[in-house]
Amino acid sequence: MRRGLVAAALGVAGLGAAVGRPIVVGLAAVPLAALVAGLLTAPPAPRVAVDRELSNAAPALGERVTVRVTVENEGRTVADCLVADSLPEGVDAVDDPRASVRLPAGASTTLAYDVVARRGTHAFGPVAVTARGLVDDATVEHDVETSFRCRSDARPLELRASVGRRVGDQRADTGGSGVEFHSVREYRPSDPQRRIDWRRYARSRELTTVEFREERAATVHLLVDVRDGCDVRGRAVEPSALAYGVDAAERLARALLERGVDVGVGLYPDSLDALPPAGGRPQRTRIERLLDGHASLPWGEGVAVPGVGNAAVADGGAASGDPASSTSPFDAGLPDPLRRDARVLLVSPCLDDASVSFAVSVHETGGDVGVLSPGVGGETPGAVVERAHREERLARLEGAGVPTVDWRVAEPLSGAVEEVFATWT
Repeated sequence: MRRGLVAAALGVAGLGAAVGRPIVVGLAAVPLAALVAGLLTAPPAPRVAVDRELSNAAPALGERVTVRVTVENEGRTVADCLVADSLPEGVDAVDDPRASVRLPAGASTTLAYDVVARRGTHAFGPVAVTARGLVDDATVEHDVETSFRCRSDARPLELRASVGRRVGDQRADTGGSGVEFHSVREYRPSDPQRRIDWRRYARSRELTTVEFREERAATVHLLVDVRDGCDVRGRAVEPSALAYGVDAAERLARALLERGVDVGVGLYPDSLDALPPAGGRPQRTRIERLLDGHASLPWGEGVAVPGVGNAAVADGGAASGDPASSTSPFDAGLPDPLRRDARVLLVSPCLDDASVSFAVSVHETGGDVGVLSPGVGGETPGAVVERAHREERLARLEGAGVPTVDWRVAEPLSGAVEEVFATWT
């Protein structure tokens, strides 16, 4: 401000001298007078103590966190005080993180606002406290170390026992050990005596072995749609459909692993078998590392895989990537071990036809596949149209015989998971 007033005074004086008009030169006194007045009334730098508190330092995805910034005046009264907080990068505030107040000497004020949690660790910046004057302002910044960490384990997924039974053992089409009769074959010396058909031997003196329908533990492979077009939000402050999909996959993987089910994770369409199905704590750690840091994800730092595909983005939301570069990579196919031995759950918002074609193709070629589709909000005309298209795609999946659930992310994930496995027999 000071430099502007000085420049204005010099400019007016120079113009007056150039045209030879003393009255114009005299006008230069106006900005100079304003400068002097500003110097005489310039506020001192405020002396304050600053504190910041969060309602939750470990929120779940999409949860609102209330931020309270308290400023205590340890100096003179500040007639016009602006308190402004610095948000973490990538985190949006529901309310304005700034406030103008009158701050008497010895008094304190609290600025409260909400932010929406997104995946990752987020650190706040400094708090700026400004005493505003007639011409100049005086600002001080206070670094208050504050952060929150948003991870899927903030909200564990509780699965009913019925879900575990549905996911549990699968009956194979081959003979072996089990409890249900399958066939009878010629005896081999390595066969255990308990499986010899002694009644037949008594009748015909022929040694045969009874085969039972083999049972094996089911494996579940979670395929997360990580294309750029899935990184779309219904409202600017909300997490994206991609973030909700990754969060759901990680929570479901942890719950199934705790029930003894082998779980794998793939990234559609680039790394369909990134982590083959396995069990135990080591697999849980591998899954967390993959979903925390893979370069295909907007928060990832891992090794990149070729990224293709996108989806139409409804207006009123936001997305990364170029929708014009959309391709349909469903013909990448599903690896044979997954097609043969695993139940594949595709987690996708189904914002284009590629993911639908992929699931139908897997189903029609003998794969055991279902779809869990997170749906984000948005009430703009474009969002309403896109929602209608998405509902039509989900109807096509159900019509093709693919178990499909439309998960409204504001509703509990457990209900959506129970619904998809209830139809997955």
